[in-house]
Amino acid sequence: MVAACVLATLYLGAGNWETVQRFFGEHLRTNPAPAGTCPAKVARSISGDGPVNLVAAYRTSQHDVIICRTGTSRFYYHGEVTGNPGSAMDLPARKTAKGYLAVNGSYTYEVRGRRIIVSRSGQVIGDYRGRPFKP
Repeated sequence: MVAACVLATLYLGAGNWETVQRFFGEHLRTNPAPAGTCPAKVARSISGDGPVNLVAAYRTSQHDVIICRTGTSRFYYHGEVTGNPGSAMDLPARKTAKGYLAVNGSYTYEVRGRRIIVSRSGQVIGDYRGRPFKP
């Protein structure tokens, strides 16, 4: 982020304020800042890694999706049907160039910005638009 600020400052000197505003505005919309501590319901399923921080939380029309990171920089995906905590699943995840990816057998759960893409055996079975929420 520091490098981005330095580059933005240099770019501003060249009279490109609108371009810089667009970049940072889009970055903040698609990559929300961590919002603090991971919810207890998720942190309980992650053991032995010190503090667990919230990376992102999105609510779609049907699901709540939460990404958390441990003190040793391991990522976890929590997904559940909105309003049905019995449907919850917690999976190890990894950071990718486009977001986060969790795998459960033949199912994959990918978080790309505000999109949550669910695939089974390589075929997309759900593509949801999420909105940030505070869990």
